Amino acid sequence: MIKKTRIQTIMFIAILCLNGFGLTGQSSGGKVVSGKAGPILHEVQLYAVFSEIPESWTIAKFKNIAKPKPSPEGHVWYVLRGTATNNSTDSRSINITTYKITDKAGTSYKADVRNSIYQPEGTGVASITVEPGATQKWLAFYAIPLSAQGLSLKATDMTFVPDQMATFPLPDPTSALAASSGQAQTETTKATTTPATNKPTARTDGIKLQEVTSEEMGFEILIPEGAKALQKSKWATTYSLVLKDGINEININLTPMSANSLDELVNTATEVGGKEILEKNSVENGFLVVKKRASLIQVWLSRKGKNNSVTIKVTAPDSYKALALEIANSLKVN
Repeated sequence: MIKKTRIQTIMFIAILCLNGFGLTGQSSGGKVVSGKAGPILHEVQLYAVFSEIPESWTIAKFKNIAKPKPSPEGHVWYVLRGTATNNSTDSRSINITTYKITDKAGTSYKADVRNSIYQPEGTGVASITVEPGATQKWLAFYAIPLSAQGLSLKATDMTFVPDQMATFPLPDPTSALAASSGQAQTETTKATTTPATNKPTARTDGIKLQEVTSEEMGFEILIPEGAKALQKSKWATTYSLVLKDGINEININLTPMSANSLDELVNTATEVGGKEILEKNSVENGFLVVKKRASLIQVWLSRKGKNNSVTIKVTAPDSYKALALEIANSLKVN
């Protein structure tokens, strides 16, 4: 039996780079495993095992009801994270049947979707459409009995009636707890004092900016050092830096479009995903809009140059607002 008076945590965080976004950490623990289910490339990591989900994992959107969540009696929480890359020519969907844990007795465990207050936006597994060529990150919580043995994760090909599957081995709960001997208190301190999302670090986590240019779109911009280029073309350029929690990211998207008025940029920014505008201003050769979207901040800036026009959207946890603004305002257009 796990005592609920102390959060015992095993953090399996490895230095890694998943397809489409990097996840970084400081431990040599849990590794990333990959496998294919038909045209779907799955990459998976056992992120953490909890007897209790820490209160600090509560996302900002639900901070007024923040609280820890003990595992059911005789169970532990398995927290998995990963990505799914759709290499097919049609849309596929992630849902609670896409990733199931099974034991050697044949019992299946689906992700518990009732943990939304700890779920960073856009990472749930209840219903996500993944377009052809796209990579979707996800995070899932499972209540696993302490007595379970021979665990593995089954990942489907994300079709309505799956006929192909990838299998990933997982450690048994008792093995995981044994491995935590001598480390539980250290990792408990990390889990209970360091929020997994929205830590108000702004620039204090050591993020530095570097200049990049695009001849195709005709711009210069500052982006975080270590950010990965997810796409680069004359139609769209996207950079991503996954933050230290391994879940949230700073995402920078640039397109060769322009807004002819501040109202037009507001309409573009609010067309999808929330309408709460925090700021809207005219800036040099363009317009700026700052939007709140759940626990995220989005900074939109449209700027015209002599020969080109570019609109940038910077999405980040809302505690990174100052950095998002600095990135957006650094945009120079030829």
